[in-house]
Parts: sequence; structure tokens; C-alpha cells
Amino acid sequence: MRFDRSGKSELVEWEKNTIIRHAAIPARDLRILGPVFSHSSNILAREKAMVVNLEFIKAIVTAEEVLLLDPLRQEVLPFVEQLRQQLPQKTQPKFLGGGGDDNVPEAAEGLQSEPLPFEFQVLEIALEVVCTYLDSDVADLERGAYPVLD
Repeated sequence: MRFDRSGKSELVEWEKNTIIRHAAIPARDLRILGPVFSHSSNILAREKAMVVNLEFIKAIVTAEEVLLLDPLRQEVLPFVEQLRQQLPQKTQPKFLGGGGDDNVPEAAEGLQSEPLPFEFQVLEIALEVVCTYLDSDVADLERGAYPVLD
């Protein structure tokens, strides 16, 4: 799935060479997205892209788009939904001040806060989704383990 910063997505089927040229990453970086390294989480930062392998989220993130592997997998669907919901909102600047917040310094009133770069917004959403999934797994394990331990 190709997902751009405005929230538009499309399903694409590209060969490895096309991905390498499009994302401007070395071929060896695609190895962490393959089955051999699927159980170890990695984030590789390159000049023009990040290669992300977090549990079930396997993606290549550039400044303009996300290339997501296996977007229709059950575990990945919450990540896709979060991208659709949050990215269009996060890329628009927010205004500070004027809301009666006394903690905001007067010099900062009316200024725009700088949103995170697109790559970091995607990484933040990915980490949020993976942590929520792992938290849910731990809660399930606790529910089964505590009666046995008692």
C-alpha cells in the first residue's frame, strides 16, 4: 500500500527493484522486511527514507509517503486506520494562544507550533499501534496467568 501525506492511499504491487529506486534505499535494507528478520524489530534511518520493522508493521517511510507491506493483515489494519485518521490532521499547523490558557507565554500567542516531520508522525503512529497491541497481549496473558499462579 502506498500512503501519502495527505491521507490518500492506493494498493500497488511493485518489484523489489522498483521499491529500491522509488525510495532511494540500498537493496540490503529490504532484508529486514523479509521473513528472516521478521521477529526482530528494526528501524533503519537512511538519507531519504526509514525502513521500519516493528512486530507486524513493515514499512518504508519517506518524506512524502509510506510504502506498507501486507496492509490487509489483521494486525496491520489498525495502523492503516490510524494513518487515515491522524495524518491529514497532524500535517496542518495548530495555533497556540487565544484559548484562555494562562500557561502559554504571551510571546508565543498566535504563533504556529511546528508539526513533526511526516516521517516522525508515521513512526509515532506505528509505535502507538504496536504498544497498544502488545499491551493488549500482556493483559490477555495476565488474565490467564493469575488464576494459574493463585
